[in-house]
Amino acid sequence: MDWEECCSKRIVKDVSVDSEMIKSLINSSENKLISSSKLEMRLTIMEKRSYQKKLKKSSRE
Repeated sequence: MDWEECCSKRIVKDVSVDSEMIKSLINSSENKLISSSKLEMRLTIMEKRSYQKKLKKSSRE
């Protein structure tokens, strides 16, 4: 079976660039990067607070 026969039988379809899909994927990726960096900052802040609590607790003893 050749390409044209596959097209005529609708086994395959033409492929084209989907600019809107590309934009959407880029936007989603950027949002994930931003979220990821915020999560890292939040974890760092939480770790710092936890460390400070441990220091206070150990200084009381």
